[in-house]
Amino acid sequence: MDLRSAAELAITLARDAGDFAVAEHDVARIEAKGNGSDLVTHVDREAERRIVTALREHYPDHAILGEEEGEQGAGAGASHRWLIDPLDGTNNYVLDLDVYGVCITLCEGDQPVLAVVHDSPRRRTYWAIAGQGAWLRSDGRDDRRLSVGEPAPLARTTISFTQGYEIGHDDARRNQMFDALERETKRLLRSWAPSSDWGLLATGRLGAMVAYRNEIWDRVGGTLLAQEAGADVRTDPSGDLVIVGIPQTVQELDELLGTTTTTETTPSAPGETSPFTMIPRKYRIAENDLAFAVLDANPVSPGHALIMPVRQITTWFDATPEEQRAAWDLVDVVKTQHDEALVPDGYNVGFNAGASAGQTVFHAHLHVIPRYSGDVEDPTGGVRHAVIGQGYY
Repeated sequence: MDLRSAAELAITLARDAGDFAVAEHDVARIEAKGNGSDLVTHVDREAERRIVTALREHYPDHAILGEEEGEQGAGAGASHRWLIDPLDGTNNYVLDLDVYGVCITLCEGDQPVLAVVHDSPRRRTYWAIAGQGAWLRSDGRDDRRLSVGEPAPLARTTISFTQGYEIGHDDARRNQMFDALERETKRLLRSWAPSSDWGLLATGRLGAMVAYRNEIWDRVGGTLLAQEAGADVRTDPSGDLVIVGIPQTVQELDELLGTTTTTETTPSAPGETSPFTMIPRKYRIAENDLAFAVLDANPVSPGHALIMPVRQITTWFDATPEEQRAAWDLVDVVKTQHDEALVPDGYNVGFNAGASAGQTVFHAHLHVIPRYSGDVEDPTGGVRHAVIGQGYY
């Protein structure tokens, strides 16, 4: 397909949606969204409807994913897919804070090939086509090619931090990263509108963007835009954390946050990065804000699961009461799953604390081990007789 024609269409649609948002601001109808902490207005929905209508007219064989209405267009199996955030920064919009915009991205398969990020109040449109650079379009001016800035030490660098809608105040990993970034950088920017931050990064005003569990429509296109402006990208193995920015700055943030640190999967020592933190998120069988569960790579029995706090702490006794409760909540979740799928006859549940107790991975974790009649000759004594010697950590 002609990507330049698609880019011109997306630029026009983004600018029209932005103009609509500005014009409707004083009469915007506001509603709660999701769990009630997020907001949506009639502007979000109408802007998305207008964009989708135009895209379906021009590209009827393309799939479309909109923030407000979900999957639309051609649906599964389409070779191309549009991602739309029609009003990025709705909370700012409602507060009368002029930091909001529009994000439109085109993907071929899983790869973004075109990105448009529009600053609605200022009518600045940032756009990129894979392999053709990143550009800024402003009213009355020729398109200007964009480039990220020059590196500076973190202590003199402003970093943007953005997170997904579902991240709560008690998300341990988010809080650890936020604390580290606040201590080590000049300023930590939180605009709550990634469309604004991507523009600042691509024009050299930010050192990097740190995105934690962000929604696909406000992350993928912005990442392409920044890359075409010369940015580097690092993603952790789970896919939850993405750092985009000036290459040297990204390297320093990678070292600070341990984004792409790799480690052997067996044994670790206290203080080393836990191999459990390297497990891709898709392999989690249960999770909440403070803990998650995975299947053991070397199970004692079918369904053997490990439950650990998100925060890397050495032993169970180092966990906060909240972390311990969160982990125990997941024991019930895992047991329910196994009761339905595996129908075990019993369970061993427990933990090792310290090397002398047999712990070899120093990231606190609980074992949930389904037991089956006849899996050992004599189960009397529970863990002492049935599990010791099996080699689990």
